[in-house]
Amino acid sequence: MCSLKYIYSGLDFINGGQLKEYEQAVINFVNKFEALGARLVFFFDGPHKEGKRDTWKKRRLGALALMLNLLDNLENGKLVSSFKTDEIICLPVGVREVLFRTVKYVCGCEVRVALKECDEEIARYAKKNKCLAILSQDTDFIIYDSARYYLSMKFLEIQNMSTLVYDRYALAENLKISTAHLPLLATSLGNDIVPNEMLKVCMRKIIVFLCKYSFPFVLVMSIV
Repeated sequence: MCSLKYIYSGLDFINGGQLKEYEQAVINFVNKFEALGARLVFFFDGPHKEGKRDTWKKRRLGALALMLNLLDNLENGKLVSSFKTDEIICLPVGVREVLFRTVKYVCGCEVRVALKECDEEIARYAKKNKCLAILSQDTDFIIYDSARYYLSMKFLEIQNMSTLVYDRYALAENLKISTAHLPLLATSLGNDIVPNEMLKVCMRKIIVFLCKYSFPFVLVMSIV
């Protein structure tokens, strides 16, 4: 999803999908990496897991609320030109299909559709094939011991091919924990299956216990 939005950024999304321009943007995106000798593998989400349906519905309803607000602004006379094209509320219909067709059949990239959890399949593929990096924008990849580097899609500067690196070892060192404890940390912070709200009571009890017995600890989450 992050690559869909990143590549589409800068194109008009209010008046409908600029699919021809998007196809060219996809080609340019792939060419930039191939010019550096990189081989791209694209992963697409498959069906949503039953346990993540509530999270999926919540996100869709949130996007719907933003779109309704956008339509209200247009109805009240706000000019289309006043909206920033890099602040995409909802991708136009057909963008996913254009990306899939372009990277697979035009650019000749390897394309995979996840049958289970997409993040897990990406991490498993990266580890098995000794990939140099994962380019995405999902904190889940911080906890996986997979590719050598986890690169930020959000901060990717396509013109000079630079971005930020999320370093799991540096994160663990700053939190004074082992990298082996990162999955436990991620679970305690909540995820798409277990919401953060369900864990707040448990975390409060843990913090009270640690304070009572004067155990040293690092607080890494807000429980307000």
